[in-house]
Amino acid sequence: MPFPSRWPTPIPASTVTWTAHIFDVPEQRNGWYGFRYETLQGKDGMHTVVGKLFGEDGSLIAWTEQLVAVFS
Repeated sequence: MPFPSRWPTPIPASTVTWTAHIFDVPEQRNGWYGFRYETLQGKDGMHTVVGKLFGEDGSLIAWTEQLVAVFS
């Protein structure tokens, strides 16, 4: 089963757990940021997804991990 963002139509899904780790809070918060989300594993309707938030200079600001349940 592919990750929900790859389905051609919306499907029911819900967050089971979501954790955020903030490493750095920039003094200036009005610049450009980058965010990358990656599915690490998906099986039997459960998907583990990791996200990384980067500052303008490419430094890692925060890291997230989410467990998603897909109901279809």
